[in-house]
Amino acid sequence: MRSLFVRIIISYWLATGLVVATAVATTSWVAWQRLRAFDQLDPVTLSDGASAALAQNGRPGLLAWAQSVNSSIASPNIYVVDTNGKDLLGRTVTSTLILRGEMAVETLRAGKSWTRWPRYAAVISDPTAGSYLLMVTASSSAPSSALGDLRVLSILVLSAFGMVGLVCWAVARTISTPVESLQSSVRALANGDLNARVSPAVTMRRDELGALARDFDLMAERLRGMLASKETLMRDLSHELRSPLARMRVALGLARANGSTIETQFARVEREAERMDGLVGQLLRLSRLMNSELRPVLAPTDLSELVTETVDDARLEASGTGKVIEWHYPGPVTVLADAEMMRHAIENVLRNALRFTPEGGIITLMLSSAGGVASLLVQDQGPGIPEHEIPRIFQPFYRAQNSEGTGVGLAITERVMVLNSGTVAARNIPGSGLEVEFRLGLAPLPPFTRSLVAPPREPSP
Repeated sequence: MRSLFVRIIISYWLATGLVVATAVATTSWVAWQRLRAFDQLDPVTLSDGASAALAQNGRPGLLAWAQSVNSSIASPNIYVVDTNGKDLLGRTVTSTLILRGEMAVETLRAGKSWTRWPRYAAVISDPTAGSYLLMVTASSSAPSSALGDLRVLSILVLSAFGMVGLVCWAVARTISTPVESLQSSVRALANGDLNARVSPAVTMRRDELGALARDFDLMAERLRGMLASKETLMRDLSHELRSPLARMRVALGLARANGSTIETQFARVEREAERMDGLVGQLLRLSRLMNSELRPVLAPTDLSELVTETVDDARLEASGTGKVIEWHYPGPVTVLADAEMMRHAIENVLRNALRFTPEGGIITLMLSSAGGVASLLVQDQGPGIPEHEIPRIFQPFYRAQNSEGTGVGLAITERVMVLNSGTVAARNIPGSGLEVEFRLGLAPLPPFTRSLVAPPREPSP
């Protein structure tokens, strides 16, 4: 069952069914016992005993006999009615019962059988004490009549409490056991155990608690990954900052040495300082992009114009090494994006393409749109990336084999695309080179423009 609500409802109806079944079984058993007692009763012996009690002690003796018989036999009911229609034990006797009793006496005297209500009747008489009508009836042996018995009612109430309590205990254990397991895992995670997970017996459940346990495991795994990524980030950052500092110390040491070229060493120190400044700038930009409170300023942006500006800047750098940048686009392609963020993202990928493309090589950019999505391809003629490393190149500080740089630029690009509701992916080009694809949703057309491009209506007849 995939819902706790369904389990609780089924448990409720199960408990109700058990209580009803127990009540029916108990009352039926009591009624059966009463009918059995009625069948085992000998009417002749009963009437002889009543006649003897009446003959010996008169009305008081018959009253004592009636009290004794009714107290010792749970069922049937034995009525002794005088000529005034009053029962000796003070019970209510209807005129219909008396009439049918007299009919039973006449039938039995005629030698015929009588099987209707009352089941047996006889006249008990004495010359001095008078006549009395003795009737035996099983009218109270119906199953529902057993509910009037205090003992039966007590058994039913205790049974109902017991069965309902048992079902409620089972339902409570069904809910409390996974909750306790989840609590234990939460406490372990709060105490620093990043490997804390909920028991598989709970995560495999198909209800809401199972879904909660799976969500907890996913949260714990992501938290562990984030902390591990943070540790890796700190380690890589320390390494990236330590390397230029070490080279700067070496350069300063050489500058102090006799016969060294001071200007050359100062130039090296300046390059390393610029490299550190660029790294810190990228880290600050990545940190701002990773801030969950950062909200990009999305606006309709002509992607073709934005890429053209970026390509123009990159061509100045490419011309010094004989590299060529080819830029193909169909015309204005308007997307909904933060223009400044997108400029940095595209520039990072384009500079990587320039870095890895050999002298005289070609970098190709192609823009297209279809199905409400704009696609920008950036292709280089570099050595490409091993297939198993492609999924990781957008992680901070990850650098593929034989690559240069800090490993921050592509991480910034990937984060920018996420913030702009787009995607970026990389794949190797057969032969040689790498292709990076940007995908962004097209900006919706304004109402006036939509009316211009809408197909004309058919003229009404």
